[in-house]
Amino acid sequence: MVALLLAATLVSPPVPRMGADVTIGVPTAGTVVAVAGTARISSEVEGDVVALAGDVELLPGSRVHGDVVALGGAVRGSGTVEGRSVALAPLGLRVTQATGTARLDVGFALLRIGGWMVLASLLAALAPSYVRRCAAELRLSPV
Repeated sequence: MVALLLAATLVSPPVPRMGADVTIGVPTAGTVVAVAGTARISSEVEGDVVALAGDVELLPGSRVHGDVVALGGAVRGSGTVEGRSVALAPLGLRVTQATGTARLDVGFALLRIGGWMVLASLLAALAPSYVRRCAAELRLSPV
């Protein structure tokens, strides 16, 4: 799912932002992406909202007609999400912009994300029956 969302961002407006917060205050069509920053949504988004090494903040009155994904962050706020809302914060990907080394922090965060993706791919390749069994259990009783 995440790979499809990331692939969709390459062809969808608005342009993904790296190391900066993204604020959506007007109705927007397309996938909204923030890398190492917060995605603040205060309007309507016809698409998905993705934050890599950052948070998604859904302000009152906001509405997302798609999925909300925060890898290395949290999804918070009182807005409405019509799709799924997924947050994977315990990956150690918190990036602070208070330091002068924001680019280095972003690089390490992306390296950690890549490491987790390699680990997941290895698990799927080396133990496919275990992965299928876990997926079947998750379908029966979602988290």
